[in-house]
Amino acid sequence: MDKATKNQTAAELRQARLAAKFGAGGGSVRGVQLMSKNPATVLKSGGQNPRSRGREKLNHTLLWLATFVRSNESIILKRLGVKGRGYMKRLEEMELVQAVACGTRGGQLWVLTRAGLTMAQGIWQKEFEHYPDRPERLSQATLRHDLAVQHIVAELMATGEAVAFQYASMLGKRSPEIWVPDALIKTSAGQWIGLEYERTPKYGEELLVKLNRIVRHINQKQHAGINISVRWYSHQHGPLGDYLKLMQGGIPSRRYYENLREWREDPEESEVVSLNNQAWVEFVPMERDLAKYM
Repeated sequence: MDKATKNQTAAELRQARLAAKFGAGGGSVRGVQLMSKNPATVLKSGGQNPRSRGREKLNHTLLWLATFVRSNESIILKRLGVKGRGYMKRLEEMELVQAVACGTRGGQLWVLTRAGLTMAQGIWQKEFEHYPDRPERLSQATLRHDLAVQHIVAELMATGEAVAFQYASMLGKRSPEIWVPDALIKTSAGQWIGLEYERTPKYGEELLVKLNRIVRHINQKQHAGINISVRWYSHQHGPLGDYLKLMQGGIPSRRYYENLREWREDPEESEVVSLNNQAWVEFVPMERDLAKYM
């Protein structure tokens, strides 16, 4: 065996040992094959049962990044319910994630490598889109908003209130007449809740269109037997109060016209629309502008 082949083999074994340490079952395909030929290697590397905490952490990390595309270490650790630093660096050594620069307070962001995405798809049996992430191309406002939404979802998952989640990008193609929340969580009771993080309040027609879109969507889903509601998060307490009054008292009707590709008043419809059940809407006042600290 020449020197180059020896170095390659050593590198693949090292990657596979790291994967086994996390209970992942291996790193590169060839690394796994090398380990399978020598069971002692697994024992030396601290290989764990597939149900171990190490594998659980890795699986959830891969799902998180496959879903949200990018995140920072503090949010991921919150999702996992653990403390400490250096976790993402170890996954980087396994070539499952890579760091990308950004200008947020949370420091560098992490994204999946192609190998990480492949492993996530194999574990979760889902197809995830993958593309080279360029967070520097996103506006700081958009990036901070996305991270704030992740922070909220991570807290809900860590406390056990949420047992599953979906991100806006997973909810299908955006359409002007369909409500797509910032994120969607499923509670332990089986209820779906669309999360709206309102950093910048809406006013006038923009607000009326948004509320019409949400109310019509929820009424339709509930009528079809799908238990879904909306929950707003915001530090803007005044606007949230205005939203609540409209949701409770009735929203001036607006309807989407496909031929015009815009929302307008419908002269043949009642003057207001409202939720069939006021319990389907919830407002959570926040003490601070969460995105500012992302």
